[in-house]
Amino acid sequence: MSGRKILLQLLPVFIPLFAFILAYKIWGIRIGLFVAIGVGIGGLIWYWVKDRRFDRFILFEFARSYIMRRKLAQEEWLPLLNSKGEIIGKAPRSVCHSDKSLLHPVVHLHVLNNNGEIYLQKRPMNKLVQPGKWDTAVGGHISYGEDVE
Repeated sequence: MSGRKILLQLLPVFIPLFAFILAYKIWGIRIGLFVAIGVGIGGLIWYWVKDRRFDRFILFEFARSYIMRRKLAQEEWLPLLNSKGEIIGKAPRSVCHSDKSLLHPVVHLHVLNNNGEIYLQKRPMNKLVQPGKWDTAVGGHISYGEDVE
């Protein structure tokens, strides 16, 4: 397949982006977003009228991005730290737990009795991380924007 043919097939995908950039420069971000969404919906309608079917990729991408936005909006956001303990960004809790290289602050409380024995709790089986394992008495994440003090 030639580069020209590939470009012609990809061009409709970029039309909402071009519409957004143009509208953003003229009227601002809010109108730009509405224009881009309108052009995208117009593209879906055009595909339906032309082929009597929706383009599966466009529908899949729309559904995937909608689900991800909803999921991330409900998630706890954690600060990301560098090796010196300085905040360098933020990420959703699920991302922090799926990538072990992302450092994020946690707090643990160790409770000892007079004999120096440590009290532990057994984590419930419905926990996403380390279900059914023994853990410190109290622990948790420090949320993004929350002060350690």
